[in-house]
Parts: sequence; C-alpha cells; structure tokens
Amino acid sequence: MASGSPVVLWLPPPIKTGHHEVAKGVESDCPAITALQDLPESLVCYLPDYCTGIDCCYNFNYLDLSLNINLYIDTCNYLIKGRIETLQFEITFFDYTWGNIKEERLQEIFRIRFRIDKLSDQKSFIIDLDFGICLEKNFCDPTLTIFKDQLIPQPVCDLEMEFQWKNTSLFNWMTNKGLQIGQSLTSALANELMGYFGLKPFLNSEPCDRNERPYKDAGTGWNTTACPVALSLPKIQSTISCTLPESCTGVQCCVEVGKIKMSYTVYAEIDGCNMKLSFGIEKRHFEIPLINYQWGTEETFSLLNVIKLRFSVHNLQGEQKYLVNMKLSVCLEPNGACLLSTSILENLKLPKLACNWLDMGFKIPDFSLTKFKIDNSIIGNVKGLMFMKLLEELGISTYLHEEQCSRNLPPYLPSTHGWSNMLRRGLVYFPGTISDRTTTVSVWNDC
Repeated sequence: MASGSPVVLWLPPPIKTGHHEVAKGVESDCPAITALQDLPESLVCYLPDYCTGIDCCYNFNYLDLSLNINLYIDTCNYLIKGRIETLQFEITFFDYTWGNIKEERLQEIFRIRFRIDKLSDQKSFIIDLDFGICLEKNFCDPTLTIFKDQLIPQPVCDLEMEFQWKNTSLFNWMTNKGLQIGQSLTSALANELMGYFGLKPFLNSEPCDRNERPYKDAGTGWNTTACPVALSLPKIQSTISCTLPESCTGVQCCVEVGKIKMSYTVYAEIDGCNMKLSFGIEKRHFEIPLINYQWGTEETFSLLNVIKLRFSVHNLQGEQKYLVNMKLSVCLEPNGACLLSTSILENLKLPKLACNWLDMGFKIPDFSLTKFKIDNSIIGNVKGLMFMKLLEELGISTYLHEEQCSRNLPPYLPSTHGWSNMLRRGLVYFPGTISDRTTTVSVWNDC
C-alpha cells in the first residue's frame, strides 16, 4: 500500500432499492445478476446495486461466532478491497495478476480465497470466492464456496478521475510542510507529494526520460524516425518530447514538470486496423472501440484530475487521413492555475497507412486453442464462461452481435441447398453448416 496515499477500506454504502432474493441466503440489489448458487443456512450474503461487491455474515456455531466478510472490486479506482471482521486489505489492479488465486488470512484461522478473471472487452469479471475456517494446521473445515465461476458485470467508469480528496491542493500541502510557494522540491518531497495526491499506485516504476529513447534527438520536440511518412509537426513546449509510432496515427509524450521534479508518460493512438482508440497516462489505460466513438467528439482522459489529456479525431475518409487535436495539462489546484497547460496537436492531419493483414497475428502472440483448453481443463467443446474467456483472448468479442444469427429463422428459411432467395439457379451448394440469403437482384449476400 502506498505510504501517504488516502485509503478507503470499507464497502461504499449501497443504494437500497428494494432488494430481492436471487438464491437461498443471497439478497440482492444488483439488477444484472438474477441467479446465484444457494448458500448454506449458516451463511447470508448481500449483493449491492453496484454489483461488484458482496457482503456476508457467517454463523460459526462451533465457537458461537458470527463473522463479517466482504470483497469489493472498485473498477473506477483500480482497487480490490476486502475484510474479515477488522482485518482489512487492499490490492491495486496493478499488483494483482488477473486469473491468479489470492488468499488473505486472519491469524491463519479465517481465510478469504479468491480468483478474478477480467474480460476487458466484454466489461465483465469471472469470480471464484471461498471462505474457510482452519482450526487444524493445513486443514480447513468448513470451506464455504460463495462464488464459483460467477459472471459479474463491470461498471462503466468515466474517462475522468476526480481528485482523491476535495481539498487536495499543492498550496495547502506546501503550506503545511512549511515550504515556500514556488519552491522546487527534492526527490523525496516530490515522492511524498505524489502519495498525497494518490498518484503513486498509477506511476510507472521508472519515470520517462526525455534524454533517452524513444525521445532522444527530438527536433522541435518530436522524434519521428518510426513513422515512414514525412510530416510537418508543430513545435511543442520545451519541457515536452513526443514520438510517433510506426503506424503514424498515435502520439506518446514524456512531460517534465520542473516545479515538482516529476515526469509523466502520456499517449493516445488511433488503431484503424483493430478499430480502437486508446488513451494512457502512466499505468492508467483506456480503450474505446471506434464503432462506439462519435467522430469529432473531444474526450477528456485524466488521472485523478491532476494530469489531463484532451483528444479529438475527425475521420477524413476522402483524404484517407485523421484530423487530430490533443491538449495536455497538469493541475495541482482544484480551482487554481495549472502548472502546465499546452496544445500538442492542433488540427493535424495524420495519414491512414494500409493495414498489414498478413502479419496481424493473434491478440495473444502464439495463441493455441489446444493450450487454452489444457490451461483451463476443458474437455470437448468450449462452452459457457470459458467460451466468453476464449473470445476475450482472441480479441473478437467487441465485434460480435449481442444476438447471434440463426439458420433456423427467417430470413435464412426456407432454404434449398443452403440458399434462401428468389433466384437459386446456378448457385453453388453450401455445406450443411452455412445458409445464405441473396436479394432478388442478386447484388449482395447475407450469410
């Protein structure tokens, strides 16, 4: 846990809207979860309206104890929080490996054991959660399963993150430290300041360096050696160095803020081949499918409202280019002047290069269906939650319709030899797993 970081170690109060029972022993205010496995009589749990938390009370008759346990995934603040009675724990998303088993213990006796898989494209989690009582060494009885392969929706978070505390202020912090306003900070004080603002868990282990690659030798602030197209780029502020990727449709910058002796990595990229718009500030990363982005809309992406990236893209289809605007600011006062506020790109046209479809590869390099089935103990066809996990690893779930087509429903029925249309003469025969619909003027197909 970051020293000096503000910490919240309890579940946020749910909005009770008339909860209902979704299984024996489980009350819920979560509208997205309608069924769960039944729990034993000694265990009662509650699902709040935000869906990614569970709060339980277990009656341990053997010792005449009632125990409170809970687990909460705070997607917007990148935290996993939990509690066994007064023992509270908190893990950042950056310190947890998705899919790994994690166990928290109270004096080796009471144990919470959980595993969380994150389906980023599908905005969901798959959760296993057990609670055990161990009064003998290496033997726990009872062990209660609360969740087993439970699919839980991930709340949609804003691109912007607010200040950790409303009164967070560089002026207040320096005054309390007895420092002069405008005084440069030592490295130790800068590190303490990052903890005060709650930024430390989000910062890369090594800050970017404008004197090192890929920023080194950046003329007028730009290093464009990776981009094969000659572009006329604007001169940018002397404390910022930026680079363009091989695709030419992204920007990554190293931003120095001299007054607090810190540097930050920020980036934005339009990936036309994989149809996504990506933003990042240090460890915080966010993606928007281009099919969901309204061209020309300015998006504001921030890290605790301290570092802000404003970005907009216009799609110039006729010119085969993107028109891009990008602004950056670093602000340590909620309502005061920013330490840095500048424009990186202003109405700059970036070329759409041809996609190399032959070398796209899998989302996970060297993906193997056989290995996937072995790793997940699957025999036979991939079904249910494992099918969702497979789509996630292949990176195709974003592009699939929520409701699948059916060969047994119109417009694909009735069909002859796989074709459903008014003009069947001369058409090829399709195998039994494909049905095709052709219009009466035979100018397009729908299969």
